[in-house]
Amino acid sequence: KGKVIVIDPGHGGEDPGMIGMKYETMEKELNLSTSFYLEDELCNRGARVLMTRTKEEERPNLSNRVKISESAGADAFVSIHYNSSEKNTSGILTFYYSETKDRPLARAIENRLADSIGLKSNGISFGNLHVLRENDTLSTLVELGFLSNAKDESIVRGSDYQKKAARAIAKGLEDYFSK
Repeated sequence: KGKVIVIDPGHGGEDPGMIGMKYETMEKELNLSTSFYLEDELCNRGARVLMTRTKEEERPNLSNRVKISESAGADAFVSIHYNSSEKNTSGILTFYYSETKDRPLARAIENRLADSIGLKSNGISFGNLHVLRENDTLSTLVELGFLSNAKDESIVRGSDYQKKAARAIAKGLEDYFSK
């Protein structure tokens, strides 16, 4: 309650992100729909939410995504993605850049995702990613399933899964800020 959270639906515009192997699901669309569910969850908990993009055709560059967060004086920045791999990998993964600043938030979110959304947790991992590395705001990047895995893709396409993921991320943020 009272926190400013920036949600970053990854990719967008002419950058579709990963395209699912079985159903040709576009990552940019899943990122946006999941982000809207997360926005609802956070607003219902009393947070003020800013989105780095709200339309399919928008694709702010990585520096602008960070600027939105920093100029808002946000309390946290969460980038939403769906993953891909050459191997038949499955599950969720949460990235952090700074051991001291970001890792505890990544852990809190991953703990909630691992508990409740139906895909296995691959834990948390260091990620040398622009939106984390260049961000002075507490930040994390969440990969919510592998579009390169047909089973994951069929699960993550559903609004039930996306709503569960959004609820888990919101609870993870709540856990982090209530400590």
